[in-house]
Amino acid sequence: MESNFNMERFQWNIERLQIKKNLHLENNSFKPKIALIDSGIDYKHTEFNGKINLNDSYNFVNGNQDITDNLGHGTMVAGIICAENVIQGCYSNVELIVYKITDNLSYDVSKLLRAMNHSIKSKVNLINLSLSIPFDKLSEELIELFCEVFDRANKNNVIIVIAAGNQNKKLSKNFTTKYKNVFLIGASNSNGLKSSYSNFGAVDFMAPGGDWNQSEFSLDDPILTCYPTHLTTMDPLNNNLGIPKGYCISYGTSIAAAHVTGCIAYLMANYFKLTNSIFNTEYLYSILCNNKSNNQQPHYSFHGEINLFKSLNSIYNRT
Repeated sequence: MESNFNMERFQWNIERLQIKKNLHLENNSFKPKIALIDSGIDYKHTEFNGKINLNDSYNFVNGNQDITDNLGHGTMVAGIICAENVIQGCYSNVELIVYKITDNLSYDVSKLLRAMNHSIKSKVNLINLSLSIPFDKLSEELIELFCEVFDRANKNNVIIVIAAGNQNKKLSKNFTTKYKNVFLIGASNSNGLKSSYSNFGAVDFMAPGGDWNQSEFSLDDPILTCYPTHLTTMDPLNNNLGIPKGYCISYGTSIAAAHVTGCIAYLMANYFKLTNSIFNTEYLYSILCNNKSNNQQPHYSFHGEINLFKSLNSIYNRT
């Protein structure tokens, strides 16, 4: 790729999670299955070669199997999870099943619920919901439907990772708190502190999401990820920086949730290599809670910022 753009400058997230310290998994046939419920994906992007299960993916917007991402959001999220060509995601040896539920930043909750149920039937290991869910605005009927899906996922050992939202709002405890298989994720910046926009409070973990504070703007905080090669970003900053086609810098709890999904997939693969089995959600929760980053802000989340390297060491020390 011919460009003067410094790619590594905006991949501080990889160092922050200590992903570069991890050993590569060699000869490991297990691929964690991840349901990406979002705006679709650029399935022709070179970062995702061999990673997308097109046969099981589905477009719930148009009722077909065209999962083309016309927004960019799903592709950005997927880049954080598993990119491995020009940039580095959290873990590349995964199988993505993509469920497209929107062409914009809003979505039909009924389509989300259908996609989640479909994910469980497809026997995925992880569900990534970077679009976030407005829990405080759900009707009692919808809350009951979400509880049914969360219960079904828990019985099938499916982990659900949800973006906490970008309103800088304190979240109260809600019905998700009782589910150990449901992780609500806030965003942290390059210093490991809460991102200025991130929701906080009843949040399970923080993870790199970058930052964008107009009054104190720094180019040290956005994160580099993928973007659909058939779209042109309208963001003047991306254009002015000379970022190559197919990539962009971004921020948000969507990005943070994707980091957690990718890191869990990596931990899952390591555990499987050692035990030939998949850990349960209680085990996962314990290794994430006991191995957080040193820089904590306990009033912003229940368990602080994740640290992949510490959690990985915990698996090898316990097994």
